[in-house]
Amino acid sequence: MAHDIIIVSDLESNQVLHPHHVKEEDYDDPLQHFSYALRAPETKRQYPKRLKMFMDYVLIGGDLKQQAKTLKEKIQKEPEWFKVSLIRFFEYQKERARKNDIAFSTISNYYKAIKLFVDMHFDAPIIN
Repeated sequence: MAHDIIIVSDLESNQVLHPHHVKEEDYDDPLQHFSYALRAPETKRQYPKRLKMFMDYVLIGGDLKQQAKTLKEKIQKEPEWFKVSLIRFFEYQKERARKNDIAFSTISNYYKAIKLFVDMHFDAPIIN
């Protein structure tokens, strides 16, 4: 997608800057908001995968973008479902660590990805 670049000093006095190519569906794209908060290249690579693992675990279908939208809606409508699902997911990850499928330190990385997603979309803390 090509964007026009306007240098502010090149503007005539009567020109107005408008956002380019902003689609209405982008205003409420949970995955885009989540991705915006990711800075480091390794974090950008890993966090979406870790978030997807949670969404797959709780049986939210679709591609990553649709899963993120569904998860946000589901958390809004059923915060208790989310809390119970989170506990079950981390119990499952602890069991994987006990079997040496993953390192125990990996579990906190799942938590960080999920917490970031929640923090980007909700004002009131849902998880600590």
